[in-house]
Amino acid sequence: MTENLLFKLEEKMMTLLSEVEGSRKEIQRLMSENGALKNEIERNIYDNQKNAKKVEEILLLVESVSGVESIVSNVSSISMAKPVLVQGDKA
Repeated sequence: MTENLLFKLEEKMMTLLSEVEGSRKEIQRLMSENGALKNEIERNIYDNQKNAKKVEEILLLVESVSGVESIVSNVSSISMAKPVLVQGDKA
């Protein structure tokens, strides 16, 4: 009877060890996956910041171009005006 109990105890221990080993491997896999996801998030944040800066630069460029166009249109409208001769009083 003692041998039977020892055998059952050994089987139970082996089952528990197997489950622990499986859990350890799963935890290791999840930690690795978690690290990869953290890296991906960091890359996405960096890309997002880089893209936001590019958009900002493009907006500044568009604003500067529209400012130049405004100046050019003002200058061209002035230069297109016909000169007016002003005659002085003939006294």
